[in-house]
Amino acid sequence: MPDTTSPSSNLHALLIGIDYYLPHRLAGGGHYPALHGCVADVRRVAAFLQERLCVPAEQIVVLTSTDAGLAEPPEPREAWPTYERMVTAIQEITARARPGDQVYLHYSGHGGRQHTAYAALKGETAYDEGLVPMDLGTARYLLDVELAYLFQAMVDRGLLLTVVLDSCHSGGAVRGMAGAAVRGITEVDTPRPAASLVAPARELAAGWEAATRGQTRAIKPGGGWLPEPEAYVLLAACRPNELAHEYEVEPGARGGALTYWMMDALKQIGPGLNYAMVHQKVLARIHTLFPDQSPQIQGDGSRAVLGSEHVRPPAAVNVLAVEAGGGRVQLATGQGQGVRPGTQFVIYPPGTLSFEPEQRQALVAIDGLGAHASWARVEQRLSGGTIEPGAQAILTDPGSMRLRRGVGLFRRDDLPPGVDQAAALAAVEAALGRHGGGWLVPAAEGRSPDYQVVVADDGLHYEIWNPAGRPVPRLEPPVAIAAAGAAQQVVERLVHLAKYQTILALDNHDDTSPLARALEIELARPQADYVPGDPLELRPVAGAGGTPLLKNGERAFLRVRNRSSRVLNVTVMALQADWSIAQLHPRFQEYDTLDGGSELRVKLQAGLPAGYTEGHDTLKVLASVGPASYKWLELPALDGQRGTRGVPRNALEAMMDALSADRPGTRTLSPVVDPSYEWTMAQMEVWVKE
Repeated sequence: MPDTTSPSSNLHALLIGIDYYLPHRLAGGGHYPALHGCVADVRRVAAFLQERLCVPAEQIVVLTSTDAGLAEPPEPREAWPTYERMVTAIQEITARARPGDQVYLHYSGHGGRQHTAYAALKGETAYDEGLVPMDLGTARYLLDVELAYLFQAMVDRGLLLTVVLDSCHSGGAVRGMAGAAVRGITEVDTPRPAASLVAPARELAAGWEAATRGQTRAIKPGGGWLPEPEAYVLLAACRPNELAHEYEVEPGARGGALTYWMMDALKQIGPGLNYAMVHQKVLARIHTLFPDQSPQIQGDGSRAVLGSEHVRPPAAVNVLAVEAGGGRVQLATGQGQGVRPGTQFVIYPPGTLSFEPEQRQALVAIDGLGAHASWARVEQRLSGGTIEPGAQAILTDPGSMRLRRGVGLFRRDDLPPGVDQAAALAAVEAALGRHGGGWLVPAAEGRSPDYQVVVADDGLHYEIWNPAGRPVPRLEPPVAIAAAGAAQQVVERLVHLAKYQTILALDNHDDTSPLARALEIELARPQADYVPGDPLELRPVAGAGGTPLLKNGERAFLRVRNRSSRVLNVTVMALQADWSIAQLHPRFQEYDTLDGGSELRVKLQAGLPAGYTEGHDTLKVLASVGPASYKWLELPALDGQRGTRGVPRNALEAMMDALSADRPGTRTLSPVVDPSYEWTMAQMEVWVKE
């Protein structure tokens, strides 16, 4: 990417968030309903670009329509995301940006489908897919053929394009308790009569044909609905046949799953962070809640994120005062700087310039918010030394993880009246108190639960649903309500899921650590005629949407590169389709030693549990400077018995123990890098099919 001295002069952004849609009607009588997290998505992205990357406000174009319960959105009409304004905004950025500049396009809203208007190009039964503008009733979709044409114009101009689409194109509905929504509907519309403002139909068709030459698009499992880009990066919320969810991402705040977790991953933006790494982090986070939503990446995933070489160093704020006893400190920051209760900072001694991990004194969290000066309690002591006025505080996100998950008991209204749902759910409610182990709590009223327990369609079995009301996959065999200990088994499965998904989400979010982004991993396969003993010619394993695909029984290699100068102790864990977690490498030791700048190759063979035709595994590579065992993270297959536990030898092992303990000691866990046990991780998801 171009190396410039100004971090903001070469980045242009167009952010589109549509919650409110003007009145419209589809051919089948349906309509696109209002959403409630798209404008919030755009605001999160805008704040990140301005506050973290220092992009001037005049280089960020924002088009939003807020659902404020009024006859029309409260935004000025010139800021509405109409079809015309969306097209014009893209064309204006293309004309304004200079070759070598970066362009970031973000769309949060409904995705739609219509029967194709380009049958000669795509086939009689094909769809046109696209973005739904707020004025669809009097305009048209911003179609895939138009987007491909607009994006190619940017590429031809020499712009470095990143596109994020937080929408879906298959549609669906949510069930159960309040919270989740889907950014798309199942109805397929007919072509709109309005003419394209992008280009004549002949030019659009020619552009699409050129972009898709030699590609199979969505016919390929997991493929995208836009042509595979060669010169830009596209992050999409899900596969074409999946759902993009929005939900309560924080108490009282809604947002799209893709946008929220992408922003979370970008807190680690810096040299060495590329789009493939961001995709894997987002994929892991979203799959803890919505296994039926698999974010996709198309294009060059190895490309650095938004010119991360331009990110400014951490900005420190002063410690103004220290309470007697040292339990609380006053910081020179507050609501005026976007701080809120619970925001965390790491304290360094006065005069600190390099902010090395061993200099950290304490982790503090805001508990007394002021306008420009706030009090923070000391959450954790990290080293000796007294905190003094004049000490430096760095905003941090240690990746606090909830260890306790909310469970809702949902009584369905679509079952026969003879099914005794009340008794079945009451049994689970009683079992939660006896066997939840502190991992499970009743979902707060009005909040979206992490899991929903319901009676299945047959009225004879229990089901566990995700927040969108879809059964959590691979929970087999089903639990019969009439079986002895059925409610207890359901609760034990919920505890197992909570542990598994907490470990799946484990990450070290400390972007000031010297080990940040120290690991680079890649799945590769040998040459077709490879015989053990031959020189290896490894080639990356391809897969639609950025997820490598292996056939059941196929052999491959996981390449682990240590990009730091330090010797790391490395362990590879496999989170598998049967909800088990096992140490994959090394088999008979706690860890393998990997010198700085060197590479480790781990032999793998793809496999599926009995009875499965496909599944996904997550390979999690953990590394530490000091000795550490990751056996603490191992879990048996669902309904299996866990082995005996040892005693943690150090702070890192104690953290691992807390992730899968029989009863967590706290509601949350903050995996802050301990001064004595610096660690890092990288992970990837792998699809395995027969």
